[in-house]
Amino acid sequence: MTCPAWNDLCQQPTLTVSTEKYAQLVYDSTNELHQPVQSILSALDRRAMGLAKLAHFESALRDADVMQHLSPSSPLGYLRKAIIYGEQGKQRHVIDICNQALAIVDTTNPGYLTLQQAKADAEDQLKTRIDFIKELPFDILSTTLIPMLMGDSPLDIVIPCPYLYVSNLWCDSIIQCSGGLCFKSEYQAEFGDEYDEDKARQLVTFARHTQSLDIYAHCEGTWVVDVLRENDFSSLQKLYLRDFYSFYIEDFISSFQSIGNTLTHLEFDQEHMILAPSDLLVACPNLVSFSLWQTFPASFSSLPMKMTWPKMTTLSIRYGEGAVSDDEIISISQRFPALQRLTLNPCFGIRSAFMASQYYPAMNGIEIDISNWSVHATLFNRGTGYQELAVTRLCISKENWADGGGSFMDTSSILKQHQKALEDIKWKIFSTTRQNDEVHNVDDFANIQYPRLKKLSLLHGGWWMLPNAPMIEELALSSRTINTHPEVLGTIPPKLERLVLDFDDWHNLQDSNSVVYYLYRVSQQCQLHELSIRFDNSENAGNVLDAIDCLNHLQSLIIRFNCDWSEYQMEAFVERIANGCSLLSFLQLKCHNAPSTHSISTLKRFRFLKQLGLSVSGTDGHVSFWRALGSLSQLSSIQMYPKYAVNKPEVQQLKKQIPHVEVTSEYH
Repeated sequence: MTCPAWNDLCQQPTLTVSTEKYAQLVYDSTNELHQPVQSILSALDRRAMGLAKLAHFESALRDADVMQHLSPSSPLGYLRKAIIYGEQGKQRHVIDICNQALAIVDTTNPGYLTLQQAKADAEDQLKTRIDFIKELPFDILSTTLIPMLMGDSPLDIVIPCPYLYVSNLWCDSIIQCSGGLCFKSEYQAEFGDEYDEDKARQLVTFARHTQSLDIYAHCEGTWVVDVLRENDFSSLQKLYLRDFYSFYIEDFISSFQSIGNTLTHLEFDQEHMILAPSDLLVACPNLVSFSLWQTFPASFSSLPMKMTWPKMTTLSIRYGEGAVSDDEIISISQRFPALQRLTLNPCFGIRSAFMASQYYPAMNGIEIDISNWSVHATLFNRGTGYQELAVTRLCISKENWADGGGSFMDTSSILKQHQKALEDIKWKIFSTTRQNDEVHNVDDFANIQYPRLKKLSLLHGGWWMLPNAPMIEELALSSRTINTHPEVLGTIPPKLERLVLDFDDWHNLQDSNSVVYYLYRVSQQCQLHELSIRFDNSENAGNVLDAIDCLNHLQSLIIRFNCDWSEYQMEAFVERIANGCSLLSFLQLKCHNAPSTHSISTLKRFRFLKQLGLSVSGTDGHVSFWRALGSLSQLSSIQMYPKYAVNKPEVQQLKKQIPHVEVTSEYH
């Protein structure tokens, strides 16, 4: 019997013909029908109260719902639900349920007044404001509340951060707990050449409390110079100037006079201007880290011989043309005696990298990148427990072995001498084929063992390393390597956690079935947590995509197409992984087109999904798409493509709909 039907039965019938005897009988028997319902309602009410006191709120609300269905006109179910919501602090829910009940319950029912009072109490609670910054202990503010409010992202130099303007107490507490404010400015061509305080209002307001400033791609003129010179940046410790250029070099140097003593970290990308780094270094005697990227080599030998930077532990040098000479390496060692990490990009061959290690015996680890025309090296301190100098990372990217003379001998020598220390190898030699392997006697060192190797990228060749590296945790394979040496799929590292498959547009995968079988074997032999696959087109993607749902330990999944992805194919794929990959917390669907509303709705089934990346191209005015996206309440962040997507009015509305979700954008 349905509840409405039971309600009708419990109503006193309208009697057109009656006698006193039988009219009383109908009246009494109808009243008796209420007794079992009242008994059930009373029992459910008591149970819901007990469940709520035990913090089983979902079960308590379920009982309250049943009470409402059994007797929609009774205030009991509504009151119980209002009480439960009130105990959870959900005052708006209390008001909503009371409004619903007041429209149904008879005004003469004693419970009607109780509902009115519950609504009034909830409205009073909503008006109450607690200043948590004022009331909570400092340790809770610094470790929990303020990090939760401010997040990890730097502040915009223009757009106000509302928490800084609540009160002086809030502002002071945030600054104190954060150790200073961090600001970042993206490209702003409209800033123009001249300084305008209004265009950097928030930065100017909090200049004295700024601890870190990151400025990217500003136009010509003195804007940045004037900001630094006209304001009090006495607390500034970290300054990052990226893709920066200006013809006002003297003014730029002078602006450092006021901030140089406090700076500890300086990153300077001056690809478009000519500036001697010695001018900056002399003005910044307390630097701990210095990163320089410019077109032509700098002269560190021009620095005063008697001046050193004993606090500097990290130095990174990158040139667009030329290389760091051996003489410059000697000059660097004389001026920066305490370095723990040194990047030379590029240097004159592997020999230069090993020469640099002679001046810094504490830096006993080397990362080497060998490309067609240069050698990049990073020296670093491997920590305690390591005595001998060793190469820990090796990246080879060449057209063929012949380029660069002794590259093959250098590389084979490194592999043989440092096999026990290598932790990361990236192999990309385009001409590597079976014939080339024979010519260069790869078999001579194909049996080298790599007991510490954890990350291996075989983008072109190098297939013979995989069977000799049992500790691999991250593996990258390309279609070129798979096509040339399909036997590379025969080895599955038992500790494999992250797999990257790159099926690029130049070398289509010849046998996709072999990859399908490989993924099935991976699902049986290891617990893969992260998978990233790039497809050039959807022709060979189908059966590979079909195999992914067998990887039921996946927590992170990236699928990328360099084109549109068939809507039907995407919907079917999302359905499958919803069934097979339920543990996903990170999902990126990188393609030119946006998912369908159906695909977005299917994502609700991923209970653990926190981070989502997707294209929103072509979704202007698609209300159902944005409504479905806003219903993904389990998310903590959404990353959209393309870059300008974040400016869509629908995105601004989405941020209001799900304010707890961070919405960002990036280039596809």
